[in-house]
Amino acid sequence: MREKDVPQDVGVLEENKVVAYAVDEQGHYCLTTTSGWDPVNEANRIAWEDIKEQLDEVRENIKLGKVSVLAYYMVRAQMDRPLLASYSGISSWRVWRHLKPGPFSKLSDADRCTYAKLLVFVPSSYPLCQKRIVCRRMLTRQQTHFSPLKI
Repeated sequence: MREKDVPQDVGVLEENKVVAYAVDEQGHYCLTTTSGWDPVNEANRIAWEDIKEQLDEVRENIKLGKVSVLAYYMVRAQMDRPLLASYSGISSWRVWRHLKPGPFSKLSDADRCTYAKLLVFVPSSYPLCQKRIVCRRMLTRQQTHFSPLKI
């Protein structure tokens, strides 16, 4: 595709842009920016609708006591159990146990912080003791400004 023909269809990226390859006037490949392309935007829209449905389902399961809050954050971050285990250094079996409300409620602050650092934004500039408080609040059922859950 020629550089001047790169589509600029605004979609899920809104005002953001991504880099795409195009061919310049001399016939060489070059990098150019694009706001999106209708087929890609439609695919992203459908994917995000599916993710929102998954989040609603997980919220309901949390309210019913079937899963812990960790399940919500995993869906939101699009991580499965093996991936979270790999990134966190916590064994897959332990992550599986932590997806249950009982074992999750007994998690240590260190494990909560490990999950929070991976799944929720924790500024690295926070002092250590304040960071622990933030990590604990982020992954509890308490209604705080850190938690997106309305339980």
